[in-house]
Amino acid sequence: METAEPVDTKFIQAPTGVGKDLLPFAMAVLTNKVQLVFVPFVALASNVEKDGKKYGCNVVRFSDIHKKISLETAAATAQVIVLSYEHCGKAVRLAQELMSRKTLGNLLYMFFQKYFIYCV
Repeated sequence: METAEPVDTKFIQAPTGVGKDLLPFAMAVLTNKVQLVFVPFVALASNVEKDGKKYGCNVVRFSDIHKKISLETAAATAQVIVLSYEHCGKAVRLAQELMSRKTLGNLLYMFFQKYFIYCV
């Protein structure tokens, strides 16, 4: 708690086709920090991964860390890391690694591709 910082939370709701899906990728490029995107189910994780590739971002699935890629490599190379809600507890170590590298960006919580809760 000694190093806690204030967090500003934004709720983003916009009609289909506005470009909400681009938000994590745009923030990754603009801030040069890793964006963590939490999604409620696997199909949305696949969409985030597919969209990231389409927009030229390196997207890593949290479920691939320690299987296909090391935590350190993911922290060093990913622009967006997509996590299912069940990974929240395990994501603490990832967040610590990103914080130690000063590359922890924003947390985005995606709900059914219509809403984002954006923590700055």
